[in-house]
Amino acid sequence: MALYNLLQEGGDLPSTHLLLASIIVSATHVILSAWDQGFIHLLTLDGAVLRDAMFIVSDLAGLIGVGWFIRGGLRSHRKLIGLGIIALLSSYLALKWMAGYR
Repeated sequence: MALYNLLQEGGDLPSTHLLLASIIVSATHVILSAWDQGFIHLLTLDGAVLRDAMFIVSDLAGLIGVGWFIRGGLRSHRKLIGLGIIALLSSYLALKWMAGYR
């Protein structure tokens, strides 16, 4: 939500860096959903199915919707996107480890 408050008002598209940050966050959420229990809930239809489905759909919408506006296309920025996802996942794992969850 904070990212959308940073977007400039008007007809101009936000900077490529803001769009890439949004894509990195959405992609990381999808990965963490798959990794955690989200996809298991969806496949088995057991647990918080509706909640997990809505989280995944909203993140996929962010990926597709924001990805459409990336200047130069996603392919030209794939290394930066990959590094951003790795950085966020590493931060998540480090925080989880520091909090005592293994």
